[in-house]
Amino acid sequence: MVRLRPVLVVHYHEISLKRGNRPLFLRHLRRNLESALADIGPAPVQQLSGRIIIDLEQSPAPEAVRDRVTRVFGVG
Repeated sequence: MVRLRPVLVVHYHEISLKRGNRPLFLRHLRRNLESALADIGPAPVQQLSGRIIIDLEQSPAPEAVRDRVTRVFGVG
């Protein structure tokens, strides 16, 4: 039997920038997410191709993580 891991998939708005600035803005978004979640407890933020995943497996308050993430600029 496969064990599923609870995660939050972060959808961010379309980022279309000239001169390859997209990686810079994605790094800023990830850093802002990590800052917003810093005092909640363990909730590792992982940037994958085209999406950001937040691992909720060890998070003591997954609902609080969700609420904080929705307030970060650029998250849709």
